Amino acid sequence: MKILLIALIQSIIITTGQIMLKFGLMKLGTFDWSWNFWRTIVHNIPLISSGVMMVVGTLMWIWMVKVFPLSQLLPLQTVGYVLGILASMFLFHETVSYSQWIGMALIMVGCVLIGK
Repeated sequence: MKILLIALIQSIIITTGQIMLKFGLMKLGTFDWSWNFWRTIVHNIPLISSGVMMVVGTLMWIWMVKVFPLSQLLPLQTVGYVLGILASMFLFHETVSYSQWIGMALIMVGCVLIGK
């Protein structure tokens, strides 16, 4: 169960980074090669936070691959899909279909079985 908890934490970090990326990109205007555009990127806190979260999640992943069996880690990464769909639903008010709900349930059952 230790591997399941660590994989969940890492998935939360990566998913949070992706959510922050979405928020940061929503704040940006149209892409432009001007200094003003690049200045807005540097001052875009959600975008910078996204980069930090992705780096932390990647470093954590490197450690996880060193310590745990890859055959267990890779399937557990699918928890990020579930977290992403839930975040999309609650934060961005996206619609989740019945097939997505079934898929999320199957992912969670698989993660529990693999994590044992």
